[in-house]
Formats: sequence, structure tokens, C-alpha cells
Amino acid sequence: MLGVYWNCGLAAGEPFVICPSPFEQLARTNHAPIDSETGRIRELILDAENDLIQLEDLISRLHHQCDELKAYVDQRSTISRPTCSTQNITI
Repeated sequence: MLGVYWNCGLAAGEPFVICPSPFEQLARTNHAPIDSETGRIRELILDAENDLIQLEDLISRLHHQCDELKAYVDQRSTISRPTCSTQNITI
């Protein structure tokens, strides 16, 4: 399940937004996080990595479904196209 911090609690179908980390200010300083922050930062990173794996898996499955649908359309499109038959041609 995707972490709520990735979509900021938006309803399904709304734009996907990556919310800022509560530790964003540390990235702009030379200060090291305190021990309690380090643990939470590691949790956030692990959650984000897991979400990334899930999104990549979903993208892969969607690409596969898209390829299958394209093949279906291509195969059915040939059925509806008229073909030229040389058997019924008289000269």
C-alpha cells in the first residue's frame, strides 16, 4: 500500500503528489539528525522504496496489458479490412 505521505491523503483519481518530508530542513543544513530522527528518516526511506517497487510493478503490469490490448486491436482490425482475392478476377 502506498504511504499516505506520497499522495497527501488525496482521493483516488486526483493528481499524484509527493509531499515534502518533515525532515526537509535537514537537507539544507550541515546539521546531523538526532537519533530519534534518524530512525524515522530510515522508516520514511524504506516506505518510499517499497512504494517505488509497487509503482514500478504496476507500471510493468500496465505496459503488459497495453501490449495485449494493442495486439487484440491489431488482430481484430485485420478481420474488418477487405482483402483482394485473385480467384474471382476474370479477364
